[in-house]
Amino acid sequence: MVLFSQIVLVILTLLVPFVMTVSYTYIKDNGWRPVVFGILEMISTLVLVRLILPLIFIQSDWFVSLINNEALFNMVYSIVFALLLTLLNWVAFRFHLQNNFLSSKAVVFGFEQGFAYEALFVGFIGLSSLLSSASADIDPAQIGGLWYALGEAMCILVLFAGMGVQFGQAMEKKKYIQLGACALEVFLLLYIGSCWYTLWKLPRWILMACMTVAAILTAWWLKGKVDWSMLYKSEANEPQEDPEYLKELEEYEKERQARRAAKAKAEASASSQTSSSSSTPTGTASSHSAGSDSTANPAD
Repeated sequence: MVLFSQIVLVILTLLVPFVMTVSYTYIKDNGWRPVVFGILEMISTLVLVRLILPLIFIQSDWFVSLINNEALFNMVYSIVFALLLTLLNWVAFRFHLQNNFLSSKAVVFGFEQGFAYEALFVGFIGLSSLLSSASADIDPAQIGGLWYALGEAMCILVLFAGMGVQFGQAMEKKKYIQLGACALEVFLLLYIGSCWYTLWKLPRWILMACMTVAAILTAWWLKGKVDWSMLYKSEANEPQEDPEYLKELEEYEKERQARRAAKAKAEASASSQTSSSSSTPTGTASSHSAGSDSTANPAD
């Protein structure tokens, strides 16, 4: 049963997401963009927060005190992680994915971030345990922990996919408050997950139930936000922008053209009134001149 649980965990956390990723990049002409940048931003954030920043501040007294205070450390870690990930995601969408936006690509971007996170903390650990001799030493009573880890990994994939779409829409419509909401969601996910059964000593099944509900609600929300047919459709057959965004852009362009036409009409009307008013004295003077000439001719 232990071996079966490990095999299922490795298949669902590593093999299946990897096959989905490879299939997407093979079919989509620019499919590598959301895949590469999604994984890159997550890996970069993890390297910065878990390796580079600790190496920089390891000799500082305040950092040592922070490490010794687990509750405060979890909070600071979650805040820094959420802010850095949000910043790197902003850079990715602003400079690399802005001209290539579709909700289907945003969901892939978020999915790849979740894949990178759960693969590092669940999938590869399970694979290492499966390939090593230590798998035979696992207590059968701990099998439940493997299934909990698998369930949490699946929820992380869905939650990050939803956050990817939310982040992409916020960048597209320039709703920067929504970016703050994305950062808050990442913070809550990390902070609650790190404190739930190590500090708060709460039952793990309650956390699993909460994450499952959140994942189901996210999947339901994604159902109406993403054109799933675009995931595995050729790049040549898909629009280059979000259809809703194109509709809004078209309406905005029509309003701008209408304002320009009204302004040009008003200027033309004002110009015609000015020219007519200036031509009236000239016509009067001409008539007077013609009258004078006709009066002078008989006298001659």
